[in-house]
Amino acid sequence: MEGSSAVFLAEVVKVETLGQMSTVTLKAERWWKGGESAEITVSTSKSGASCGYGFEKGKKYLVYAHAEPKEKLLHVSLCSRTSTEKEAEKNGDFKELGSGKAPIPRP
Repeated sequence: MEGSSAVFLAEVVKVETLGQMSTVTLKAERWWKGGESAEITVSTSKSGASCGYGFEKGKKYLVYAHAEPKEKLLHVSLCSRTSTEKEAEKNGDFKELGSGKAPIPRP
């Protein structure tokens, strides 16, 4: 968590690919670091060879994202600790992270 700008549990709502990058819209359920909104959009490379993470619509992920200096969106890498909710549970991430906080809904 130390090396990440944001850590949150969220469900993928939409995945859009343009060129070599994918933009992923997620509905946050819990936050541990870097935010509090109920919806967040991140970027990732389209290709796994470029460390792009293969998000799937409808699945939940524990996301470890970092800020890119020249990008407005947080970036997620295959080389980060990001994983599906089930893998994170199995690996003990939630025990280590604690309860986190609920997102703040938009008015």
